[in-house]
Amino acid sequence: MKVFERHLFLHRVSSRGSWKLFGIILLACLPIFATITIGIKRTKITPNEDFFVISKGESPEINGSTWELSVNGTVSTELQFSLDDIKALPNVEIKATLKCVEGPSGTAMWKGVWASDIIDMAGLDNDSMEVVFRAVDDFSTSLTIEEIQEDNILLAYEMNGVPLPRQHGFPLRVVAPKHWGYKWIKWVDRMEVVDYDYKGFWESRGWADDAHLAAYNDWSIHAILYSIAFIAGVLSLVSGMTFDRNTDAMKDLPPFINRKFHKVSSIAYILSGMASFVYWVIVTYLRRGALVFSLHGFAGLTATILLAMMLYSGISKSKKKPKTRIKFNHGTLGYASIILFIVTIGLGFLRATVTFPLG
Repeated sequence: MKVFERHLFLHRVSSRGSWKLFGIILLACLPIFATITIGIKRTKITPNEDFFVISKGESPEINGSTWELSVNGTVSTELQFSLDDIKALPNVEIKATLKCVEGPSGTAMWKGVWASDIIDMAGLDNDSMEVVFRAVDDFSTSLTIEEIQEDNILLAYEMNGVPLPRQHGFPLRVVAPKHWGYKWIKWVDRMEVVDYDYKGFWESRGWADDAHLAAYNDWSIHAILYSIAFIAGVLSLVSGMTFDRNTDAMKDLPPFINRKFHKVSSIAYILSGMASFVYWVIVTYLRRGALVFSLHGFAGLTATILLAMMLYSGISKSKKKPKTRIKFNHGTLGYASIILFIVTIGLGFLRATVTFPLG
């Protein structure tokens, strides 16, 4: 009878520990669930009133009845279009997602005319290379002739079935589905065809000139990498607590959560965490031509430094005679790095969903 009661007790403890582990893993997966949710939301049409707004200054007030689009430069014929002239041209409506390098994005239905139709009407000189788009607020950017002809560059005057709202570029803006948001210039009033490589407002400050979107520099990959590292970190922390003499909180976890599991999960945590930060550094540099550390970046950098210290302390702890007198508390570093990871991921999601001004 006593053997049976002991077996029943162990079964209950094991069952309770399994459910506890399941709950811990579920909580650790919250960042991945959030990433998937935001990713799905980004493919849906964003109402105009909820669409994020980022500009380098105040939205200008433009009178649509007097506004004109000028087309000049290395063209055969200089052209002038009123808003009514633009609307009278063959139009098209496309679904496209505006992605900002800062994180936010929004999807809308955009109606307008192909930019390629406009430059075809003007006629290009043989040495024409790029089209410089200039705006009423003095912002500028450029796209190559090839990009305009092949990348579905639209000059939009409607957004989700209504005229462009003022803050979204009324009366005309560029829609460049295959490019980052700083190519989606608003309040366009001039297209200048040039025979040289033009550097616009952000490009002249080191940001990538082509601004092409690519799978490797999508924010969701970065978020998933950090989320995987966070899961490994939580498992490392929890497994370490199973043989911590100062707490009994995790003593009832399943037997496979042991020292070997702790070692493997810790290595996975450290390596994936460092890889996530290195990925962020590379992508940030490719996007902007420089490293720009926001609070999110600084938090990630600090977490990575803690991971390096954690790796060092783990190696030193595993050796009977450390080669150096420098010592770090391995457990404290683990707790601190997890807290920094939570802060980093939280700030990252804020940057992906909340508008930050670019100055």
